[in-house]
Amino acid sequence: YEHFITFVNRWEKKYPVLRKYKAQRNIAYFTYMDFPVEVQRCIYTTNWIERLNRKYKRTIKMRAAMPSSQSVLFLLASVAMEETQTTYRRKVYQWRCWKESK
Repeated sequence: YEHFITFVNRWEKKYPVLRKYKAQRNIAYFTYMDFPVEVQRCIYTTNWIERLNRKYKRTIKMRAAMPSSQSVLFLLASVAMEETQTTYRRKVYQWRCWKESK
């Protein structure tokens, strides 16, 4: 957060709209920057979420009709479980290194 404040202080004369981002309430948006760079990438990326949403859409589109809302939830849960067993099973090695160094 301190680096961001330095950046804002440097450029706020040229871009006055940056002043509103200096407020303390905005500090929550930058908490991920307390982590090492490797862990930051894992926190702020949404690729895994976007991929899961694509899988959900594809699965629902392939079925023309579902008997009930419970069956839809069951289907989406099974898609999530399948993704967990394959794609999302990878370990985040940087997280462990950061945790040990802390």
